[in-house]
Parts: sequence; structure tokens; C-alpha cells
Amino acid sequence: MNWCETSHEIQKIIYTWTIKNYELLHYVQKDKALQSPEFPNDGSGLQLYLKLSVVSNATDQTAVMLYNTSKNLTHLGKVHLCFGRDRRGLKDFQLPKTGACNYKCYEDAQLLKSAASDSGNLIINCDITLIGECTNKSGPQENLIKVPNCKLVEDLVAMLETKELTDVTIVTADGHKIPVHKNILSARSKVFAAMFKHAMQENTENCVAIKEFNFDVVSELIRFMYSGEAPNLKEMSGELLAAAEKYQLDRLKMMCAKFMADNLSIDNADAVLKSADLYNLRDLQLKTIQYIQYNIEIY
Repeated sequence: MNWCETSHEIQKIIYTWTIKNYELLHYVQKDKALQSPEFPNDGSGLQLYLKLSVVSNATDQTAVMLYNTSKNLTHLGKVHLCFGRDRRGLKDFQLPKTGACNYKCYEDAQLLKSAASDSGNLIINCDITLIGECTNKSGPQENLIKVPNCKLVEDLVAMLETKELTDVTIVTADGHKIPVHKNILSARSKVFAAMFKHAMQENTENCVAIKEFNFDVVSELIRFMYSGEAPNLKEMSGELLAAAEKYQLDRLKMMCAKFMADNLSIDNADAVLKSADLYNLRDLQLKTIQYIQYNIEIY
């Protein structure tokens, strides 16, 4: 007797679209549609964008639409749509086919409430799970025993998101509070380890004030310490580099440096060079100097 197993390659795309001053825009130009930049821009050939538009037959509703403009590509997947930092208004739908769009409708009051809780900005979280190639495996019955994949990262991220058993609170520069776990932070950062091993104020009061960085940067920093990933690095590489340096997170520091090196431009070369010098990133410093010398006529 034989066994057979069918599996599919799974790829995840996480995209966040922040519409600044949405409350004001809603009242001033409610009838004008808003459109995000294309994403994910990862070389896969997949091209998507989000669009907000008033529902034609319901003046108090807004449609959040996902367009697929990919060329000659067929993808199957699930779209997970929600709003705000606390991910409200969860709705799921299928990834649209090439040249088409899928959408979900929301009450205006729901979107305005979400924006009000985020300083007037509407934050749209679009998480996409793509289903890739199919793989079949088979074998004799004695091979049925299978060791499951390690879910350590997923479990740690779940601890962060559910806030279960947290024992210390991070307070960011803009006043947001993030419950976390001392053991996780201590294991990942020597700075936090020293802080929590001794009778420092942060340890005795179970509260750590991070006055240099805002909520977005600190959230990304903490997510990295729990998961080893920084999905929003490209939006805050400079600030995240400074945070990685302060808390001695060498991998995150080099991830920021690599992103900066791969995305040098006339507009950012000076700032990148200063960061490379400040944080002792010699390879980044050398590459930036070479880039400036090559483009000296433009400067």
C-alpha cells in the first residue's frame, strides 16, 4: 500500500497603503477615486494596485478594489483586507484574474472611524496568499510518519499579536504602548538583556520608554525581534538602521545597509553616506562614494 501527498507552493505578499488626512479628503473630494502605487515590485511580474471609489448606487458606501494588471501571468490566491494598526473590518476575497478587479464595500462610517483612531489617516492592510506550483509526493506506507515543519516564528509572532503573557510595556516617542515579553527581547538584544537582568528602572517598573523612535519604527523593530523579518523596511530604512544600532541587532542593521546600497539615487546618496559613516558601515560607505564619483557631473 502506497501513500500520496499533494502540496502547493505558498507565497505571501504584505502591503500597507496609508492615505494621509483621509477624514479631510473624504469630505472635500468624496467623489474622486484614490489609487495606490503598483505593488509588490519584487521581480515576480505580478502587478497589483488598490483603489478607493464611492459605490455608485450607495452614497454612504466606499468600495476598496484590488486590480490585477499583470501581463501573461496566472495567479490563484486569497486576499485578506483590513484597516488600521489593530486590523479592523476583516474581509476576504479571491485574487482577481489578470485584467480584472475584485472588491469589497464598506460603510463610510466604518472607514472614518478607522481613520479617526489613526490620527485621521486611513491605513489599508492588504495581505495576499498566492498558490503556486503543485507538487506530488508518494511512497510506501512505512514512510507515512512525517515530522511537521517548525512553526517557531509563527508561534512567536502569535504571542506578540495576541499579547498573551506579556510582562513589560514599550512606550514609543509618540505615546503608543506595545506590550511585549522580556524573555524574547532579552534573547534577541544584549541591550534589553542588560536592562532586564539588573535592578534598573525599566525592569522594576516593567515599562521601557523609547523616546527616539515613533510607533511605526518601534513596531517594525519589535516584529523583527520576534520573527527575524522586517516587511516595511523599505519605508523606514534610515530610522530602522538607527534603532538596530542602538539595540545591537546586527542582522537588521545589515538588512538596512543592503537595502540602502541596492537603492542608491541622486536624491538619497548624501544621506546614505552620512548614515554609513555614523554607523561604521564601511562597505556601504565605499559603494556610496563610488556611486557619487560615477555621477559627479549630476551633482
